[in-house]
Amino acid sequence: MQLKKHRSLFTLFTLVVFGVTITLGLYWHSKLPKFPTNGGSICEGMVGQPHLLNPLYSDLNPVDRELSSLIFRGLIIFNSRNQPEGDLAEKWTIKNGNKTYEIELKKNQFWHDGERITSDDVIFTYRLTQEENYQGPKNNTFKEVNIERINDYQLKFILKEPFSPFLENLTMGILPEHLWKDVPFDKLRTHSLNLQPIGSGLAKFLQIQFSNRIENWVELIEFELTDAYLNTIRFKFYPSHTDLITGLKLAEFDTTTLVTQEDLNTFKSWPNYTKFMQPIWGRSMVLIFNTRNNKFKDNDVRETLAAAIYNSELSQAAFSNKVRTYSPIPQTSWGYKLISKDFQRNDVSLPTTITLKTPHDPDYLTTANFIKESLENVGVETEIIAQDQIGLTETIQNRSFEVLLITTESGHDPDQYIYWHSTQKESPLLNLSGISHPKIDKSLEDGRQKNSLEERKNAYEDFQDQFHRNVPAIFLYHPNLYYLASTKIKSLNLHNLWTPGNRFSNIGSWYIKERRPMF
Repeated sequence: MQLKKHRSLFTLFTLVVFGVTITLGLYWHSKLPKFPTNGGSICEGMVGQPHLLNPLYSDLNPVDRELSSLIFRGLIIFNSRNQPEGDLAEKWTIKNGNKTYEIELKKNQFWHDGERITSDDVIFTYRLTQEENYQGPKNNTFKEVNIERINDYQLKFILKEPFSPFLENLTMGILPEHLWKDVPFDKLRTHSLNLQPIGSGLAKFLQIQFSNRIENWVELIEFELTDAYLNTIRFKFYPSHTDLITGLKLAEFDTTTLVTQEDLNTFKSWPNYTKFMQPIWGRSMVLIFNTRNNKFKDNDVRETLAAAIYNSELSQAAFSNKVRTYSPIPQTSWGYKLISKDFQRNDVSLPTTITLKTPHDPDYLTTANFIKESLENVGVETEIIAQDQIGLTETIQNRSFEVLLITTESGHDPDQYIYWHSTQKESPLLNLSGISHPKIDKSLEDGRQKNSLEERKNAYEDFQDQFHRNVPAIFLYHPNLYYLASTKIKSLNLHNLWTPGNRFSNIGSWYIKERRPMF
């Protein structure tokens, strides 16, 4: 009887010890840090439509551009420090005074359909842009470049003249030759691969869905994410910003880009969303003077108008939540020079009226109204004409403006030749101001042709000095990206954005699911 009692006590003690151990173990395990694990999907809402998920044409449409950057890879990519790194390229060598660029590809890289990537794919893609009938945004990129194959993984580019910013051109996405080589050139823009793309990037095409309410409207595209924690990412498309906001309120997607800070503030009380407001360093809001117009031929007039805008007490409030910029070269670039921020008011007769054209968009119109008020404070009556995309395109093509408020985009290299050199004045080229100044021309030419980084930096510093003295335009601020993301998504990194599409630069590290280690 005594033995049975001892056994019962021992069993009870064992159970208690076991229970305490399990409880302590579970408590200890609950305190261990969580780690990301694979699984889960996200959906992004976007305004607009995909048309050409093809690096030959994707820059024509913001939606195409952002999706294509996930699907296709180029030879070179620029990192968050604005420095070039190899993407498809393993390494490169620059020879012959910046006229020869030799590229060696990484081996064992594959297209999404399993075919190996070789130098033939690179040469095929770039030579398409050299075709006489090619009409796309890369029209002049490789126009006078001789492209030579060395072997399956090596090739070289031979330029007629030194061109120091050439590496920037090699960020263009590469197409798979085996899928496109038999497509007639006049069918490139209509081929089904443009909406069912096969690339080599992080996003592998899975499916496309069309709307049953709007004819020919792409409602959704889904991609598998390779080398990432997330399994898939879907993009859901809306006809307007109003429709997008409705979809957001109905929880139809997890992330989206909003138009203005006011839109972002609308959702500030939503506890399950993270709000991001980050400057886009590669874009600048700029007011361009048409120096062909008699009102703006005099540099003193342009400087006095700039002073009225820059030095205005209104400017502090108008740009309080934006990063100010005073130069065509972004301040995160190695070519940037900190210059005087103030302009002088000259004793000069100002125009009594000015017509300002700008896109019909809330951010532009807010800035346009600030400019209008600033100029009217010095006696210049300003009429704002807000234009749709068709009207704005005609305005730019015909140079039919007095002053133009638009957003310009800078490459990672500080080269500004296409925007301000005198040879670029005529339509359809991009010197919209029509400025023609020998010192500006010389500094831009030196920046393209000099070999050393120090020489190029000196050239661009001189360019910025001359630009500030001649005032063909007024650079105002870097627009912000207003981004809303579900708090379930972890590890988003939206710092150092050069373009809006850079928000996906670390999408391989985004995750939803977590686990604690089992030990």
